[in-house]
Amino acid sequence: MTALLTVIGAGLGALAGGLPGLLAGGAIGLLLGQQIDLRKRLKKVEETQTRVEEMQSWVAEMKVWAKQTHAWLTRLGSAAQSAEAQPDVAAQPGVVAQPDVAAQPGVVAKPAAEPDEETEP
Repeated sequence: MTALLTVIGAGLGALAGGLPGLLAGGAIGLLLGQQIDLRKRLKKVEETQTRVEEMQSWVAEMKVWAKQTHAWLTRLGSAAQSAEAQPDVAAQPGVVAQPDVAAQPGVVAKPAAEPDEETEP
């Protein structure tokens, strides 16, 4: 594009003013071509910068999501470990394990009786 504008400028300058016009027209065509090329390059740079900024905001969102997920998994893992660390109810002396009545069809579960105050330590 720049070379074409240089040739056109030189031709028009030569028609208008001879040899000095040829040089001046060629220089003006060259500068005009360079300006057009620089505008195109600047537009590409601006588009790329916009995409980079969009990616940076996406990365920031993903970092927040990752931190939230990590915190959630940490809480879930510690809750699972504490549940595993609790002793089994059936293994404790004096405690009667109740069968899962609600899982049997046709059986209505009754609430467990409250322990007597005499049996409490």
